[in-house]
Amino acid sequence: MATKAEPKETAVQEAKEKKPAKKLDMKEMVKIRLSKDRSNNADLFVGVNGYTALIKRGVVVEVPRYVARVIERSIEQDQKTADMIERISRNDL
Repeated sequence: MATKAEPKETAVQEAKEKKPAKKLDMKEMVKIRLSKDRSNNADLFVGVNGYTALIKRGVVVEVPRYVARVIERSIEQDQKTADMIERISRNDL
């Protein structure tokens, strides 16, 4: 009579059987467009691991995927910082 595998063992087996996710080519060129508004219309200087660029806002440009990720994370962190400043100013901590 077959014994039932414990859930932890089954999960490990399933993870081993699944095909690994396709890795993204971080050097692949991707298109991005930085928003442009009245308060923030200056070009964005980016420097990542020796790659440098001055990216014009409001225009679609191509950059390596790793640069796009750095920009994306920077924008997310700017938003989190703005949210925290707003909470602090309202004494909502």
